[in-house]
Amino acid sequence: YGFNECLMLTSVILPEGMLSIGQEAFSSCTNMTDIYIPDSMTSIGFSAFANCPSLKSINLPEGITEIAGQTFFHCSELESVTIPDSVTAIGFQAFSYCISLKSIYLPDGINTIGYGAFNSCTGIEELILPESLTSIEDETLYRCSSLKSIYIPYGVSDIGIEAFQACTSL
Repeated sequence: YGFNECLMLTSVILPEGMLSIGQEAFSSCTNMTDIYIPDSMTSIGFSAFANCPSLKSINLPEGITEIAGQTFFHCSELESVTIPDSVTAIGFQAFSYCISLKSIYLPDGINTIGYGAFNSCTGIEELILPESLTSIEDETLYRCSSLKSIYIPYGVSDIGIEAFQACTSL
């Protein structure tokens, strides 16, 4: 909870050598527009940036292996996310309610996308799921009303409940 609800915080530069960001460390920093995450970072905790509606873009460094649950939950102005090839899992509701997110590149190697990971990302128009993915969890793209195109890899053997419900442009 390091900087949780620091309402006047607008920009953060984390130092090289830093390895992890704790649970809810920057959640509800409603005026934070950008953050520099050093290449040394290996772990970002649950809800670390949840409810940061002014955050515009994020560049995750190589070395991060998981995007924890609700990491960017309700970052409504988030337009751009760079996910490195080292990521193998995206946690539940990791990007839910990121309504300004138009597209996101999911690298091969991701084998798990959690429940509701992109729930209510109403700006996403196209999504190419990685070849390494084997299942699509419940509500993964629920209410992605602008989604016009999705590529589902051959290796997907299970599609969860309401995975694409209310995707009215499909």
